[in-house]
Amino acid sequence: MFYTNVSAVESQDNLKMAILHYIAFCLLVTGCLSQRPSYAGSRPIGYPEIETTPSSGLLGNRFGNDERVQVLPLDALNDRNLVLRISRLPIDKQPFWFINWRAVEANRRRPQTYEQRQSPFLEPINQNQGNEFNF
Repeated sequence: MFYTNVSAVESQDNLKMAILHYIAFCLLVTGCLSQRPSYAGSRPIGYPEIETTPSSGLLGNRFGNDERVQVLPLDALNDRNLVLRISRLPIDKQPFWFINWRAVEANRRRPQTYEQRQSPFLEPINQNQGNEFNF
């Protein structure tokens, strides 16, 4: 008569099921956590909030001069006279980098923003309607 150790077979089956449950649980946790990274926060994706400048609008100058700093295009190599001369030219005679610089600066002062919609998933579920779905 062959005697088989039933408890050893059952323990191997239990071990296999425990490993499968552990792998399934790890996959579930990985899938849930990969939906949105933790550092992204809970705000919707879009334009970030922009901090406002101080009420004076000027940054302190460490040299004591309170003049407003003139923003010059990078291609002008900090030459104010060049910028003044080019700005006096007719628009069709001005170089492209100067025209583009003015357009970029205007966009920086008035950035285009889009209003964000409220997520429908943040609304509470109405418990009074029974088994009907709310879309």
